[in-house]
Amino acid sequence: MTGLVAGSFFAHLNSISPEHSLRCEDVAVIDRRTILKQIALLGGLPVCPTIDVVDEFPPVRRLTRAPGHHFFGYYDKFQFDHSGRFALAMRVDFEGRTPRAEDALALGVIDLEREDHWTSFGESTAWGWQQGCMLQWRPAHDRQIMWNDRESDRYVCRILDFQTGEQRTVPSPIYSVAPDGLTAMSLDFRRVQAMRPGYGYVGLPDPHQEKLVPKDSGIFRVNLENGSR
Repeated sequence: MTGLVAGSFFAHLNSISPEHSLRCEDVAVIDRRTILKQIALLGGLPVCPTIDVVDEFPPVRRLTRAPGHHFFGYYDKFQFDHSGRFALAMRVDFEGRTPRAEDALALGVIDLEREDHWTSFGESTAWGWQQGCMLQWRPAHDRQIMWNDRESDRYVCRILDFQTGEQRTVPSPIYSVAPDGLTAMSLDFRRVQAMRPGYGYVGLPDPHQEKLVPKDSGIFRVNLENGSR
């Protein structure tokens, strides 16, 4: 729900009987199940009369072509470079099933000023449909591209200079990158896949399946310059 719709929704909830209402100060701790119950009581979401109807939409064009299926994720990553000319994308030759360990994801740059020309620059075997391989332009670092990959018995992060072609490897995968592009938060994607299939990566099993709180598994801060954490 947008903030506008959500605001109208909870305001409407406060106008009904106390036993079925929710206080605005409790919104921060309302879970999804509670919200769905309140929607059911109301007979659906209320209509917000302040939403304007848009008569015209911005122009849309397709950037990729067959063969293959193209996508990008996650939604909070930088798909376009700072100039707006180059867009990142991922390509696979199948859909409709969970990736296998041997399935490689092709990575490319689309040049919007050259008839959407696709330039391949790498691939990854550490990816999923939900979040891709964390492909993105590195924040505050012109022309540098980042993505997760699998190397032998570990997950890593690749950093490529798109201008020079120079590439290096950070010995930890990334999840979220700081705005200055110097550090990132890293997860144990083996355990994520075991606990939340589809959000981790296939290929490396969780070595701590029998442990509730493994000492060497968790969230880590990674220095993207020297790889330390």
